[in-house]
Amino acid sequence: MLQLIICIFLSFDGSSVSTARRGEALFMNPAGLGINQGYECIYLFENDWHLIGLSSQNSAFGIELKQKEKPSFTLGSSMNIGKSFWLGYNYNFGKSNSRIAPTHKLGGIFRPKKFVSFGLVIPIEEKPVMRGGISLKPGTDRVTIFCDALFAKDSLENLIYGIGVEPLDGVIFSLSVSQKGNFTNTQNDNLKVNFGTDISFGNLKIGGNTDAKFEHEKASLILSREQYPTFMHKKKKIVKLTLKGSYPEMQEKSEYLGFKKSSTPRFYNLLSDLEVIKEREDVKCLFIHLKPYSLGIAQAEELRQELLKIKKAGKKIITFSEGYAMSSYYLSSVADYIILPHLGSIVLPGLAANKMYLKGTLEKLGIETDIAHIGKYKSAREMLERESMSEEDREQLECYLDDIWEPMVREIAQSRNMKPDSLLELINNEVFFNSEKALNFGLIDTVAYQYEIDDILKEISGKSSKQESMEKFLGNKELTRTWKEDKPKIALLIAEGSIATGKSGYNPIPIIGGKYMGSETISKLLNKIRKDKSIRALVLRVNSGGGSAFASDIIAKELKRVAKEKPVIVSMSNVAASGGYEISCFADTILADRFTLTGSIGVFGVHPVLTGLYDKFGIGWDTVKRGKHADYFSTLRHFTEEEQEKFEQEIEWYYDWFITEVAEGRGLDKAKVDSIAQGRIWSGTHAKKIGLTDEIGGLLRAIEIAKEKANIEKAEIVIFPEIKKKFFFGASLF
Repeated sequence: MLQLIICIFLSFDGSSVSTARRGEALFMNPAGLGINQGYECIYLFENDWHLIGLSSQNSAFGIELKQKEKPSFTLGSSMNIGKSFWLGYNYNFGKSNSRIAPTHKLGGIFRPKKFVSFGLVIPIEEKPVMRGGISLKPGTDRVTIFCDALFAKDSLENLIYGIGVEPLDGVIFSLSVSQKGNFTNTQNDNLKVNFGTDISFGNLKIGGNTDAKFEHEKASLILSREQYPTFMHKKKKIVKLTLKGSYPEMQEKSEYLGFKKSSTPRFYNLLSDLEVIKEREDVKCLFIHLKPYSLGIAQAEELRQELLKIKKAGKKIITFSEGYAMSSYYLSSVADYIILPHLGSIVLPGLAANKMYLKGTLEKLGIETDIAHIGKYKSAREMLERESMSEEDREQLECYLDDIWEPMVREIAQSRNMKPDSLLELINNEVFFNSEKALNFGLIDTVAYQYEIDDILKEISGKSSKQESMEKFLGNKELTRTWKEDKPKIALLIAEGSIATGKSGYNPIPIIGGKYMGSETISKLLNKIRKDKSIRALVLRVNSGGGSAFASDIIAKELKRVAKEKPVIVSMSNVAASGGYEISCFADTILADRFTLTGSIGVFGVHPVLTGLYDKFGIGWDTVKRGKHADYFSTLRHFTEEEQEKFEQEIEWYYDWFITEVAEGRGLDKAKVDSIAQGRIWSGTHAKKIGLTDEIGGLLRAIEIAKEKANIEKAEIVIFPEIKKKFFFGASLF
């Protein structure tokens, strides 16, 4: 029976079966091995009796040693069932008189709320002594009250209760009382009072306690890979981020035989990682190594805004790259210190928009088209019917580039303490800057090879600063003292790719292929989000140039249903045009970055005629039909004048439907929408001015607004679509 009363010399976390966690749980309640999982070594001793435990994630191995006796061994493991219940198992083997007996032991911990925890340990033996406990955190995480009871058969054998107080981070003072036998008898021989102290130094934690007469002293020592809260001043760190590869809005995983082969991080993950850098007080400097990466222009702007917030928080930013291009230099210009290797270069040619035209190619192939469109700026169809850019398309593209180019030049110049005109003159006259030119013109701060970077970082941030990769820094999270995070949820739904009917997927065909969002997939997710009462708001992240009008309408109407029940915020990424805008218009609030391409509210339809192509290959056709227009959409002939007129009427009807939807969603006059529609694209800057969006801002700002509208301070972000594993080769998107 007394073998279960080990709590007296464990640290305070191990004082109750309801508070046990990590390595100490092996000896108290194995269910706790699954709480705050990690890696640690624990050493407990009392005179000639010693316990050594090694925990790895949710499993642990322990050795019990006593002088002149054989060792005893313990194995334990735990699993999480749901979010609030942990179930664990211990197996003890070796000598028969172990203080950790019995041989088999089951444990459970249940935490329905953040302020209460229940624990139960049941030995599997002939005459079991069960131990149950309850702990409370009355209004603060820094005070814990517990009470455990030991039962043998139908009688209460022991009662253990106490309190722990943490006045400073990592310093806990505790008092515990063990009472056995007749509970109405309060004689001294029935009561044992112990005082304890735990002190955390981060990765090292020591604890000790003694009875009231200072006759029995016990101690514990814990070495943990994860840090416990500590009173000690945290060493300042230089965090190293390597920016490379793609950062799509939707995460992709490549797997082989069910095992993860590689992972492409979401853009949201990159933003949230930088938010941690901004908030952590132990970060002194962020070093960014820019390798070839793929970010859209709006994503680059959004990322730069987050870097500015990091600077505003008092942290240094240093960048290094073998070569900077227009976008990467715009991003890096925010840095306090820009480094270029001796044979590195900066290329600043400006911005250009190139468009491909296939009319000549189609003519050579013998392909002709019947086209109907509404909106003089709806330029997508021009690829098929023109050999060069129309004046209307040139007008909107020049306006869009102006909205990007002017602030880009101004902000680079401001960051580098230059005048915008001087920088513009450099760009127009030089274009290519080797390391010597870049240094002379003030585009960089120093020239250095990569192996010299560490010395530069020490010089800027101080020799005492510790350097860590972003992955290691984020992995070393401080262990929380909170039992349960009762955070309401905010759904983040990624809507990326062209819009099509059916299920979402990926089209591998070059140029015209890529990701596509299916109306069936997105609608089901929206319906799920709407019905989930734990989700308080929705943030829809849109990165789409449009697609099927029918599919766009299905998604928009489902979003409208969600907006009737909970706040819906749209965050536009690089592009939210045509159907990408239509699916957004019923949101409560729409945000776009300044460089987001948005709008393109217009409609067009194409009917291909392939008779010339068939002739080139010697393919002959003949037709038998019933009904005047049975071969209306045949690729063997053009529309008749009557059919072309009907086709154009249908396109006009769809356009009227489109602007009616936008007018309703945005609360605008239909004539006003028509005047700013006509298929024209707008930058995020102009879109706000004309009422297509509500605010300039990125994804993190959209989440902030969602919290405000849902009236919550903190939230758990639940991301949709969830990644599903694929057993064989390939990328699994949904």
